[in-house]
Amino acid sequence: MRLFLVCVMAGALLLTASVLSPIGKSQADENNKKQQPIPQQAVINTEVTPVTPVATDTAKTGKENQVKQYVTRGELAEKLVQSLNLNLDNFRFLKPPAVTELFDDVQTEASYADDVMILVYNQVVNSSERIFRPSEPVLREELAQIIGNLLRHHAEEGLVESVDEPVVKDLAKANAKAAEDIKLAVAMNIMKLNQDGNFLPKQGVTPRELQNILKEMENQLGVNDTGVTAQIITNQDGGREVEISWGEKPSSGYKIFIVDLELDKDTLIIKYTTEEPTPGSYNSTVITEPKDNKPIPESYPAQLNLQLVEV
Repeated sequence: MRLFLVCVMAGALLLTASVLSPIGKSQADENNKKQQPIPQQAVINTEVTPVTPVATDTAKTGKENQVKQYVTRGELAEKLVQSLNLNLDNFRFLKPPAVTELFDDVQTEASYADDVMILVYNQVVNSSERIFRPSEPVLREELAQIIGNLLRHHAEEGLVESVDEPVVKDLAKANAKAAEDIKLAVAMNIMKLNQDGNFLPKQGVTPRELQNILKEMENQLGVNDTGVTAQIITNQDGGREVEISWGEKPSSGYKIFIVDLELDKDTLIIKYTTEEPTPGSYNSTVITEPKDNKPIPESYPAQLNLQLVEV
């Protein structure tokens, strides 16, 4: 009996081992599959291609070009003073003014330094905050304020009050202090609205747009454009000369002459006179460009600002 029970138990153990053995092997195979390394080629195919530096540089260049297409505040100061003949002739000073006494961010050696100072004394811009931001693009609403100041202080009496108030759809987006000046600039046809009737107060001003605005301002302020230009050239001997031109004329009877050159600090004052054809005089009917030249003394500064004065 005892021997029989031992045999029965041994048989049961053998049966259990034979049944469970395939399951254990299957699990081992599955584990082996999971632990197998992924082929290197698969890793390469699933990687995300990074953005190249070239693409990044291209995007940056595009942004810089977008900024450069607008006129800066320093450039605006130069063009305003030159186009509208603004100066300090009507002001008296105990000592010559310096732009650093008005603004902390405008250097005296900057090309626009004197122009910024002239704008302040002509009540065109305000220096109370001592910040001019010369390298920043001028916004359309800022230019409208400048135009408003120019018209109020330099236009003929009654000109500003005689305009009708226009409808500007996006006026609420502008600085509250600029609203009246925007309406004034639009009403006088100096600045334009777009096709939707919007002024776009926070947008910059392009060089071409500024050119058209300055032409309108010249008409409103009665600025006479003589058409005379000046430049410094190098002659055949390597010396410097100042050359003035009267632009294209319809006949040979137009002449221009440099009367004198005067140096005022870094400004070369060019005094000139012009002649037009007299009635009954004979002149060839060809397109001409009257010019005149005069040597610049070697002792004069290397960098010179040019100022034309008709006598």
